[in-house]
Amino acid sequence: MIFNNPIGEFDFVLHSKDRKSKIIFTFVELEVEHLPSINYIVNIVDHRFSGEVDVWIEKEILNDFVEALTEANNKRTTKLNLRSMSPEEMDINFISQRNGHYEIAYSIKRAGYSDNTFVETLLKGAFEMDTEFLNLIEEKLKEINKMLR
Repeated sequence: MIFNNPIGEFDFVLHSKDRKSKIIFTFVELEVEHLPSINYIVNIVDHRFSGEVDVWIEKEILNDFVEALTEANNKRTTKLNLRSMSPEEMDINFISQRNGHYEIAYSIKRAGYSDNTFVETLLKGAFEMDTEFLNLIEEKLKEINKMLR
């Protein structure tokens, strides 16, 4: 079994079942005063495609996701969503499959200028998640969520 340990205390990784794809969330900073939220660098490697985006996730969105994930572990609900404050920057859906397996459907988008030309880059795909670490991810997300309170 291969498992890349996240670098920091508030980082986490979603691995594919075949270990050829992963989504790495690397903690950057926390905002607790104005609009409680958490900043992550999200790096996606899906077979030979990859992309990275810097996103902010609102406290309420993260809280709703953590609650839905806990409920899904107990009841196997059909779809969970984690998205950035700017919804087009990052959208990750956990889609419940047979026997407690999850498909991760993701989309990240980065926009900017290159030589005075506006350029948008989009990476979109899906993979079956390795659920072996689902409880570990759930506990990690609960700890991260507590930080935002």
